[in-house]
Amino acid sequence: MLGGDVSKITWEQFKESFYAKFFSANVKYAKQQKFLNLEQGDMTVEQYDTQFDMLSHFVPDVVKDEEVRIENFVRGLRLDLQGIVRALRPTTHADALRLALDLSLHERVDPSKAVGRGSALGQKRKVESQPDLTPQSNLRSGGFFPDKLPGLPPPREIDFAI
Repeated sequence: MLGGDVSKITWEQFKESFYAKFFSANVKYAKQQKFLNLEQGDMTVEQYDTQFDMLSHFVPDVVKDEEVRIENFVRGLRLDLQGIVRALRPTTHADALRLALDLSLHERVDPSKAVGRGSALGQKRKVESQPDLTPQSNLRSGGFFPDKLPGLPPPREIDFAI
């Protein structure tokens, strides 16, 4: 595949030859699918980027265009990072990575500012305190006195004429 003087091949030519020789078509296809479905999930941004870079070798046609590479990278980020990184419109993959890293570091420093992380399927929600809805008295029996209810407007007389 390389032919000629192998001391003058580029790194890209070597990688292409290496992957062609040592990875079967099935393995390549599986890695391509894994790349296309890659999501950050519970990984750190660093771990996600490492996976993204490793799998991107199996889809050179997809990632050779920088805009497409950025879009694929951002699409796999957690939703709370995705929106902000998209809004800041990074022009390179390195910019998108730097933004995602900065945002995730900021989140680690101040976890109170962390945004929800997507779906809560199978997770129980915390019950917020709710007002006591048990009846205090039977209102139909006339067992209350309006003058003892603070916050109500005073009674008024209204004259009607037809």
